[in-house]
Amino acid sequence: MRTAPYALVWLLSWFDKTIQMILPSIGKDTKLDNTRMREVLGVEPRKIEDTYIDMVYSMIENGMIKKTKDYKGPPPAKE
Repeated sequence: MRTAPYALVWLLSWFDKTIQMILPSIGKDTKLDNTRMREVLGVEPRKIEDTYIDMVYSMIENGMIKKTKDYKGPPPAKE
């Protein structure tokens, strides 16, 4: 994974105000823990690969990505 230099992100923030929101988090580690979700609610997180695939199907279905002639749509939902 590549990281943009802070100076470049700072400069871009002058032109794109949404980038200003991420400036304070650059260089900081964020640690998340899903133990309570799993133990208290009994919810197992999805694999990141499945999440990416579902996101792309959603983008195609909502017109953000053009459908090709071979596109068959998302697979049936798992239960």
